[in-house]
Amino acid sequence: TGLYFALTPEAAHFVTDLPVLVLHNEGGGEVPAYWDQPVLVQTFEPVDGVTSLTNRPTLASQAIFHLRGSSTLFYPKGSFFLETQDEYGFDRAVSLLGLPDESDWVLYAPNNFEPVLIHNPVAFELSRQMGQYASRTRFVVVFLNTTGGAVHSSHYHGIYVLEEKIKVDRDRVAIDKLGPRNLQPPEVTGGYLLSVDRSAPGEWQIYAGDQSLNVLDPDFWEFISPERAPQYDYLQNYLDTFFNVLTGPDWRDPVSGYAAYLDVPAAIDHHLHGVITFNVDALRLSGYLHKPREGKIVMGPVWDFDRTQGSTDGRDFNPRLWRSRVSDRGTDMFNASGTYQNPWYSRLFLDIDFWQGWVDRYQWLRDSTLSTSNVHAAIDALAAQVRTEQPREVLRWGIRPRAGPVTVDGYTHSFSGTYAGEVDWMKTWYTERLDFIDDNLLARPRFSLPAGPVARGALLTLAADEPGTIYYTLDGSDPRLPGGELSRAARRYAEPIELSANAHVVARNLNPQHRNQTGPGAPPLSTSWSGRSAAVYVVETPPLIITEIMYHPAGAAGGDADNEFEFIELLNRGSEPLALPGFQFADGINFSFAGDGPITELAPGERVVLVKNLDAFQSRYPLVTRIGGVYSGSLDNAGERLSLVGPLLEPILDFKYNNAWYRATDGLGFSLVLRDESAAMTTW
Repeated sequence: TGLYFALTPEAAHFVTDLPVLVLHNEGGGEVPAYWDQPVLVQTFEPVDGVTSLTNRPTLASQAIFHLRGSSTLFYPKGSFFLETQDEYGFDRAVSLLGLPDESDWVLYAPNNFEPVLIHNPVAFELSRQMGQYASRTRFVVVFLNTTGGAVHSSHYHGIYVLEEKIKVDRDRVAIDKLGPRNLQPPEVTGGYLLSVDRSAPGEWQIYAGDQSLNVLDPDFWEFISPERAPQYDYLQNYLDTFFNVLTGPDWRDPVSGYAAYLDVPAAIDHHLHGVITFNVDALRLSGYLHKPREGKIVMGPVWDFDRTQGSTDGRDFNPRLWRSRVSDRGTDMFNASGTYQNPWYSRLFLDIDFWQGWVDRYQWLRDSTLSTSNVHAAIDALAAQVRTEQPREVLRWGIRPRAGPVTVDGYTHSFSGTYAGEVDWMKTWYTERLDFIDDNLLARPRFSLPAGPVARGALLTLAADEPGTIYYTLDGSDPRLPGGELSRAARRYAEPIELSANAHVVARNLNPQHRNQTGPGAPPLSTSWSGRSAAVYVVETPPLIITEIMYHPAGAAGGDADNEFEFIELLNRGSEPLALPGFQFADGINFSFAGDGPITELAPGERVVLVKNLDAFQSRYPLVTRIGGVYSGSLDNAGERLSLVGPLLEPILDFKYNNAWYRATDGLGFSLVLRDESAAMTTW
């Protein structure tokens, strides 16, 4: 079925450097807020840097849409939920403007809180760089025709951000979909997608884990049906048990305490991101969390950043505060308050090891994602995309860049009244924000040598920019014990370290006199330790290599899946016996040689096999006895990256195999075998 729009001469002459998305509801009138309305959608991409409505559309589709948002729901420039559909009204997964295929989308309207227009894209980009999923985005110019007839220049609706709607999907929140028959373990354990937010019209919240939660997936009305009672009961009991453990006597126990129920690294990243962006609504509004099948509670994804990063809201304007001092002050990220009781994080930050983990992660990211240069680059790159179109956005909606001195919450900045001035302010804001957090924390040690290969006998110097004593280890262990005590394995740094063998150096600075700001609105505890500095130095690469990969075995007549017969062979090509404990795969499969494993040492020239399924392997290869263990995960039949590291995390092999190398190895019973076992590993 074809889909065509008539264009007035003015619309036909419209050009921009952004993609264009046309929404035409065929005279349906104002876009509704609480029900779906049919709409026709076309998208246009730039050709040689220019987009015109006379270009051939890259997508033409039927869809439904409605207004979305909470406090901004009825803004003149509204945000929209958009679902692409086929001609029968069923979901139609499409790659909208190059984003991964899906049917559910959000068209977010930058509003009066962010004249710079890029708050969401910058925040999402930083989250993705931190290793967490966040919505992918594209800037787009929207034309909205609600009156019918030809598309006119007056239908120009301004700059929008096309965003992936948060939902369970392999390219979004990648957890198992919980079906109506998944009522027993392990299926009943996930996945669940939840939010801390205002409830949707007509729905109510569950109270679990000492807070009110919206159930988003499974669908709320299905979730509360009698048929799904086991899922309701499981989720309720899991969250309540987590909170009871969190507030119980053994809550800090690393095995049976809160860490048994909560993905701690993800919880730290989620919180840290909210602090970095000064999200005054964090954790209590637009707060998402999910629980994978047989997994722990995972905080995130992040969402909604209009009132952040130095916005016009005011509460986030002063970058040199843990919490705002104006209006309702926003979320206290570390403590319970009248604005939000913060039942989970207010308890977590009473654990000194959780706070130390936060410090460690922040200072580690300061060398990459959160380096000032990287943040500025992200801002510049995204601002460059909307810079040309921004004047037309101002003419349409009248939201102009700030001008003159602005003082809020004890902080003053003078604005130039230009878009460039808003971009400069955002960069200044982040510089000040990161500097404020840096000032609160004890600086970690600096290493004189970059990680990687070094000559035997090289000298490593450690230095700190602040007073304190540097402690270090050479085996990858932490100089700081849980609770903050000094490890017996830690050495006090006094002179350059001679690297005569492979070493995994971990160092911290300790200053008992150091205090970070504490109290209401700030972290409740102070740590005298800096974050971890770590580097792996390789004097000699361990001689363990991969010699054979059976990534796609032939199937079995008995019905076993073909991947059950997978295996990988390893060889000690060195001239000395090689102790195996600590060698592990960092990518591809999950396996680490243990001290109590079936094979703990390889003689020179000796081999060992790792298998996917022990019974299946032995049924096919009964004469192979040197089996080092069973790995989890599977080798991708199309090819994937394999990474092998040593006991000190020394890089050994890092390569990607491909099923196109030799077609006979792709399901026909043959394996990939190394041609030259003496070849340098750098040639892989």
